[in-house]
Order: sequence, then structure tokens, then C-alpha cells
Amino acid sequence: MNAILLAAGYGKRLSPITKKTPKCLVKIGQKKLLGIWINKLISLGVKKILINTHYLSEQVIDFINKSKHKNKIKTFHEKKLLGTAQTVFRNRKFFDKKDSLIIHADNFCLDNLKKLVFVHNKRPKNCCMTMMTFLCSEPKLYGIVDIDENGIVKKMYEKSKNPPNNIANTAIYVVSKQFWKDLKKIEKIKTLKNFSTDIIPFFLGSIFTYQTKKPFFDIGSLKYFKKANKLLKK
Repeated sequence: MNAILLAAGYGKRLSPITKKTPKCLVKIGQKKLLGIWINKLISLGVKKILINTHYLSEQVIDFINKSKHKNKIKTFHEKKLLGTAQTVFRNRKFFDKKDSLIIHADNFCLDNLKKLVFVHNKRPKNCCMTMMTFLCSEPKLYGIVDIDENGIVKKMYEKSKNPPNNIANTAIYVVSKQFWKDLKKIEKIKTLKNFSTDIIPFFLGSIFTYQTKKPFFDIGSLKYFKKANKLLKK
């Protein structure tokens, strides 16, 4: 299994922390976020990791070059931010049509992802991907999913004023070989920008879910960045 860590964003909501530090290199506790993700994926048995870069990319490259896992990491530099949908689509050959992990690296979670992969391997036959979800306290701030009795996503509400529940998308996915085949069939795929809001809607009805019971934070905001750090200090 290979994985992509989407890590090229500016992190404007984390300003002023991200004025001189890329969002993926902020510290949670005493460890840099990108390092936490890399170690988690290696422990999971991931063979190759792709990391996209853009903002303050030289810092990210320097960090990777100093990593003991650097031989398993490949980078993809974006001179201009492509958007997560295009980053995934343009690097589809990296995954070699295998089951793969797609992760937005501005998230922090204590889940080791082992059960996510286990659940994905036991998914219904009509599902080509598995989404990790969590129960959030502020559903208006997240992509909320409506799930049927079989754990399959029926609808998604992106930052809705009146979300139907508090089951939120973590933007952490395991995708199958079939996903890569279906991705190429999406009309105007080369114009789509955001993976969660532009790609996911095409797969409604074929997305299985796994709900993590471990703490999860979108550390793209100062509020949850502070909460994640507070959690690790306990």
C-alpha cells in the first residue's frame, strides 16, 4: 500500500504561526505534524509515501531529507497550487492501481489507522473506498455525512448551516483499485479542484465508513491546533 500526504497549503488560518513555518511542519507537542504522519504510515506498513509541496517547500524538503524514512518518500512540487483533486489525479500512476491512502495532512488524530484498513478490506463489494469519520462538536464547520444502515455514505453536507447530524469526514481515505479506474471516467476531471467537495460527490453510494473513537482535530485553525497541543501535554 502507498499513501499521499496532501501538505502543500498555506495554512492562513494558523497565522501568525505559519508566516515562517509551513502548516505541515507545525509542532504538536514536541513533534512536527508531518513527522507524526510519516511515522504513523511507516508503522502501518506503507511502502511509499508521496508528499506534495508548495508553500515554503524548501523547509519541507529539508525536513524529509533528514528523515530516517527518506528513501520511502517522494515529493511532488507544485509551482502553483493545483488543488487536492488535481494533485491526486495527476499522481495516480504513483499508486500503481493499488489500494492506497489519501490523507489531508493538516489533520491530527491518535488513531493508528490499522482498523481503518481492516474495515476497508471487509467493505461491501459495491464500495470502492472507505472514509474515516468522527463525531464532531461543531458540525457546521465540517463536511457532514449521511450514512445508511450498512455504513455507506448517501449524502454529504459541506459546512452546512443545518447539518443533519454530527458525523464528520476526516478527509482520510483508503481507496481501491476500482477507485482509480472510476476516477478517470469522471467528466471534466482535469478541471476539478478539491478532493472532498469535487470528487467525493461522484462516489456517493460506494463509500464505506469507519468511525474513529480516538481524538481527532483539524489543526488548520488556531482553536483546534491549541486543543491538540493541550491533549498531548496531559
